[in-house]
Amino acid sequence: MNLNLTTVTRYGLNVLAALGASIAFFFGKPIFIPVTIAGLLAAILWPGAKWLNQRMRMPWFISCCTVVLSLVFLVLLIFGLVGVSFSQILNDIPKPNDDGSMQKSYTGIRDKFREALPFVTPQSFNSVLPQNAEDSGLYREIKRFFYSEQFTSILLNLTGHSLGLLTESVLVIFTLLFLLVEGQ
Repeated sequence: MNLNLTTVTRYGLNVLAALGASIAFFFGKPIFIPVTIAGLLAAILWPGAKWLNQRMRMPWFISCCTVVLSLVFLVLLIFGLVGVSFSQILNDIPKPNDDGSMQKSYTGIRDKFREALPFVTPQSFNSVLPQNAEDSGLYREIKRFFYSEQFTSILLNLTGHSLGLLTESVLVIFTLLFLLVEGQ
């Protein structure tokens, strides 16, 4: 079949193909991104699975499962440690009903900033972080944010995004295991 396409027609078809590919990638994002991540992780974990198979004489499937479960354990350990430290930080936040505790925390934070920034003059420092917590605009804004409906809605949105991230993580793990097992 002999098509005599002009230069403009070829450019138009190339632009149309590029547009079609970008639309396919946009709508296929929930599949393409986890598959790409799984491919990269398979390339990283392949030597470990091969070492377990050859040196430790494990069957290939068992060595692949061991490597993938080790990765899952490592990720869960990191998230667990971050969660524990985050909960400790939240426990250190004073309760809104206890004004003495809030003033004490504010004073402690103010003193730490004062030590960390010795080059700031006392007048400009007191205008940003005054001695009394209730006089600080920054303190009032932070208190308003944490004890409002906005903070609750942000936490709910974060929970929804975490569920989507969990779903993609499961897809990545199964794709990774498939790529490792079938890649031998």
